[in-house]
Amino acid sequence: MFIDGEYIMSSTFGTLQLGFSKSCLTRMEFSEAIEPDKANSDLCEGWLDWLADFSSQSTSEQWKRLAPQGSVFQKLVWRSLLEIPIGEQLHYSDVALQLGRPKATRAVASAIAANPICLLIPCHRVVPLKGGTGQYRWGAQRKQSLHAAESAPRTRLKNLFF
Repeated sequence: MFIDGEYIMSSTFGTLQLGFSKSCLTRMEFSEAIEPDKANSDLCEGWLDWLADFSSQSTSEQWKRLAPQGSVFQKLVWRSLLEIPIGEQLHYSDVALQLGRPKATRAVASAIAANPICLLIPCHRVVPLKGGTGQYRWGAQRKQSLHAAESAPRTRLKNLFF
């Protein structure tokens, strides 16, 4: 669907850099350094179709469309995040428990912090047990805004982009 390479798009929550390889998304990160007017206009049409198709798939099918670079453990953590429904939140310790590694909370938190595909691999849905937003790489304000947007009735994945 997409040519291998990098795309830039504007979203509701800021400018995003996307990287594709062999029709898999390898990277999606917020970038404050890129102006929104640098967005690839050819991305929008194909992106909406790709996103709609992605949203309708099972977790295992979604994972096949993603190709984040990381260790085996990081990928295990990132894949597990796909199971968290829109509007819900888990604690880092919950994720560790679900992975069968209850003492690995810090390792899980480190893996989540290294997530190279924001929004689609929803690291923003994991919060500290003590409250707050934690050390969200793209800022506490953005994480709070994402939580608020996802808490709205009938929120869909595309609402996080447009």
